[in-house]
Amino acid sequence: EPKFDVVRLAEQLNITRATLSRKIKAITGQTALEFIRNIKMKHACRMLKNTSMSVSEIIIAVGYNDHKHFTATFKDLFGVTPSEYRKKNNPP
Repeated sequence: EPKFDVVRLAEQLNITRATLSRKIKAITGQTALEFIRNIKMKHACRMLKNTSMSVSEIIIAVGYNDHKHFTATFKDLFGVTPSEYRKKNNPP
């Protein structure tokens, strides 16, 4: 769900955002925002490996609007750009 965020997760769990953030931090050591971001990035990795969708389509599918921000975040987490990741994981 591209628009999935901390507020939506808290609503679906029927708890406050503060309670959600506290519980996620206690369990994972991450903020709720980091936790959701990492899930989205891992999903992007699966899509880069298993689909022929363009990087731009994947960026939109995982809920990002800014290509540069997505690419910078992806590279911070995985050490390569999305295109480089796809090349490494989908040899010709």
